[in-house]
Amino acid sequence: MLYLQTTQKARDELGIGRQRLDTAGETASPLGNWMLNVVPVGGRWALLFMSTRSFLSFPMMLGQHQPTLQDIPSFMTHGLSLLMREIRASNDHRDRLLQSFDEIFVCKARDRSLLAVHSAIAADYFHRIDRMGGMDRANMDEVVSHVNSTPRALLGYKTSFEVSAELLRQAGPEYPVK
Repeated sequence: MLYLQTTQKARDELGIGRQRLDTAGETASPLGNWMLNVVPVGGRWALLFMSTRSFLSFPMMLGQHQPTLQDIPSFMTHGLSLLMREIRASNDHRDRLLQSFDEIFVCKARDRSLLAVHSAIAADYFHRIDRMGGMDRANMDEVVSHVNSTPRALLGYKTSFEVSAELLRQAGPEYPVK
């Protein structure tokens, strides 16, 4: 179980903008809870997911299909599965981590410092895609890898990939990382 801390833009995009939501609670997931916002990426809009503990992130581009709450678990499973390959997590580890996505509670994003980090990461995606010549020319796998390989001051100048791997190792043998 984890909490997906959403901005008003994300709640509006998911069709739940007017619902009253609780605040986030604690999760046992090694990567913590997640944040979600709708951000501009390469001339388009994307749902940008970010771990609250390691700042591991990935965008899901918005298109013709209007996303709903029912889409969120599959979006998160897809994005995290790709990122787990980058940090060379075992399939067993990935599967165990994805079990925390069995129950996702949507709540309001209230932590201003996390919102600031999320905004900085969104800007990183935007600028990297822009430098590659826009969405038509950008390799999104490469962009995601570069963003998550960027050292961050709040992570002690480690990358999101490094911190994620450390958190998974610290979680114990049920989260083995190669």
